[in-house]
Amino acid sequence: MIFSLVEPGIALAALLVGVALAPIKRVVARVVFLAVYLAVLAAPFTWLVVEGAD
Repeated sequence: MIFSLVEPGIALAALLVGVALAPIKRVVARVVFLAVYLAVLAAPFTWLVVEGAD
């Protein structure tokens, strides 16, 4: 009986937290994408500098 009353509350709380965190997830996804993009973009130049230093 108690579980049947608590589980919907937990589900609702999880849903509200998910909705609240959605913009943060989007920002984090964009930052990660930008970081990977810049790393891939800079990799050839970094490799040339390191190889040229020898």
